[in-house]
Amino acid sequence: MKEDEIRAGLADAKAEGAMSKAKETALSMLADNMPVETISKYTGLLIKEISALQK
Repeated sequence: MKEDEIRAGLADAKAEGAMSKAKETALSMLADNMPVETISKYTGLLIKEISALQK
């Protein structure tokens, strides 16, 4: 069981890191005035997630 918990924790951390990087990339793209649809395409973020970053 302990090994499964460790693997689950690592998977969660990896997903959290990927999301953080996607948001960082989206913020850079927003700063360059790129369209939200393009940002969504290249980051995998939903348009509503990108819109939330703009606020």
